[in-house]
Amino acid sequence: MNIKKLILPLAAMLLLSGCSGCKGAEEPVKSPDTTPQTVVVTPEPVDTSDTWPEELGDPQVYKDLYKQIKESKEINQDVVGWIYFPSGLVSQPVLHGTDNAFYLRHDWKTGQPLEWGSIYADFRNNISNNDMNTILYGNYVYKSYSSDRTLVFTPLAELREEKNYEPNKYVTLITETEIRLYELAHVFDCPTVYISAGQVPAEGFEFNELTFTDEKLVSLINNIKGIEFYHTGVEIEPGDRMLMMQTCVEFHTEVRQINVCREIGRYPIPEE
Repeated sequence: MNIKKLILPLAAMLLLSGCSGCKGAEEPVKSPDTTPQTVVVTPEPVDTSDTWPEELGDPQVYKDLYKQIKESKEINQDVVGWIYFPSGLVSQPVLHGTDNAFYLRHDWKTGQPLEWGSIYADFRNNISNNDMNTILYGNYVYKSYSSDRTLVFTPLAELREEKNYEPNKYVTLITETEIRLYELAHVFDCPTVYISAGQVPAEGFEFNELTFTDEKLVSLINNIKGIEFYHTGVEIEPGDRMLMMQTCVEFHTEVRQINVCREIGRYPIPEE
């Protein structure tokens, strides 16, 4: 069995990796080595640590996940956090490499090649910073290859249906210092165009930038609203911090599924 015919690669940073579905997988193109020139000053996160919101669920879960981060970091220093849906939809370590290519097809535990790779943050992101936009990448695995629908970002396909929104509307990014709580705002298939180096988001849908001017953010969100699968009622506005999770779409190499989340609070790791 040719596994490469059954695994959809995710896109890399500004240039999106080819997603050729059942015809085989292309290697991701090299990402730019510089960060965007646009500098946008955004406010510091609001301190919401005085309360424990019910949206987070059981505090013990976060104590356990914090331990897993520490233990995983002993295996691989590139582990920088954990992406966790309180619903249980996704619970995986987050890696951070020197590019957007290595963890696309490598196992974070062994460093050995693995077709579906690992979940990782854009190499331009710094999880310790207050980036306006944190971008996570994870592969989608074809149903015809694996009955395990929990691999990497495969479960995000469920968010394409409105009936699955309410149970999975909250997501957390657990770092070594805090818990970041997000609310899912938009789910859409980002159209792409081909250039000589690979695929890039179509004009007006450049979601994978670390910072946005107010004007560009408003324009992006308005464009997204025109093609999103359903309206959540969650509004993203200038000054908000975002989490964008990207994966591929089975049999549709011309688009990428993007899940746009708005940060709504930060909380300390519960003490033992």
